[in-house]
Amino acid sequence: MTKKTASKAGILIIGEWQAVKEKCLQVAFDFLGKKEHDMITLLRGDEVSELQVMEALNTKGLFNTKKVIIYQDPSFLDYGREKDPSKKFLKAIKANRIKRAATILGRILYKKGIEIDALERFTPQKILSFLKIDSIGDEQIEAILKEHIRDVEKGFSLHDSGGKGVISWLEKKADKKQATTNTLLIIHLSDMPGKSSTLNRLMELCQVIDLRIATDRRKGADKALYQFIYDLLKEHQKQMDKAALELFLNLVGTDSMSAIRNELLKLVNLPSDKKRITIQDVQGLVVRHKEEEIFKLTEAFRAKKLIPALNSLHFLMEQNIPPLVLLAAIRNCTLRIFSIKAAARSVGINTPCPFNKFKYDYWDEIKKVLSDYGAKTMTQMHPYSAFLHFSAPYKMDTLYDIIEKFADLDLALKGSKLDGRILIERFFFKYLT
Repeated sequence: MTKKTASKAGILIIGEWQAVKEKCLQVAFDFLGKKEHDMITLLRGDEVSELQVMEALNTKGLFNTKKVIIYQDPSFLDYGREKDPSKKFLKAIKANRIKRAATILGRILYKKGIEIDALERFTPQKILSFLKIDSIGDEQIEAILKEHIRDVEKGFSLHDSGGKGVISWLEKKADKKQATTNTLLIIHLSDMPGKSSTLNRLMELCQVIDLRIATDRRKGADKALYQFIYDLLKEHQKQMDKAALELFLNLVGTDSMSAIRNELLKLVNLPSDKKRITIQDVQGLVVRHKEEEIFKLTEAFRAKKLIPALNSLHFLMEQNIPPLVLLAAIRNCTLRIFSIKAAARSVGINTPCPFNKFKYDYWDEIKKVLSDYGAKTMTQMHPYSAFLHFSAPYKMDTLYDIIEKFADLDLALKGSKLDGRILIERFFFKYLT
């Protein structure tokens, strides 16, 4: 560790985890030495209380060995400059951080004086009234209670002292007379929180390492972005054409360092001896990867799996895929499910069946009906793909309702002030739960 690092009581690293992980581990290993890598503990702010962090900091090892605590996104900091817990909840929903939203919901209910044992007696509508948010529906609250009830319950027990415990520990370490030399605290912030006296004090006590690329208001953001890319290319002994780099950034976007790093690593690890990445390489890998992710989205929708659908939606929106493109893919998937189920019903096939029976006894009849109604392209589907659509866990009444809602969703995506991601998320919460 450098003298500058050693003069501070802790390390504060800012940036997306995938982008800063190596730096965090490098700092930890420098402190621990080569033989002590197992003495690193990772604690997430949305999973532990400040009290639990303090216990980890103050607990001595059996042999008084060195240890590193990495504390991610402390809950006592006001991320996004939002102090209102309801707004924090909504922000977590918008960012597709559903587990964090569930934990925040638990904290809100705790502060409302609701006992955890009484939680099941409250309807989603009643819980929504506590939040006073108009842009989400009770179906989203119901989905969170079903899918993430443990995270909601966790929110009842995660209470902190506003960062006083962590700051006190750092202050004692900064005082050479009381210094805790065997423990290093690394605080990792995914993004810069809102201004506060707590944050200011943390930045005074810690060495600050800011590894963020984006935020258009930051000075030299473009320079930092290109430097990051060139450094990664150099590390892997690769070069990239200017046109290829421009296409790469246009496809991947500049908002997420994680997305840039992940896609760039795929390019530099292409099984090829050539040293220069061309525009054809970018088109072949990055574009195909997005197409694969859209396929994952429609497959999750077909199988009625909420969490994978939300994850794919989040990834695609991060890559600046227009919401209307995603809506078109979901609509096509729905129409295939509806058409095959309707054709099967018309020939008296209403119940689930094994694939072999579907393929050899039913598929020819279903194809004839589809062809009679002008859906000849669907008759060219692979029998197993057709079987999966036939077996999709949707009732016909639900499919009718979904198809009707597509028109409203299309208009909302074109004209609503709400973000496209929120509109599609609400649609998913309604129909995939």
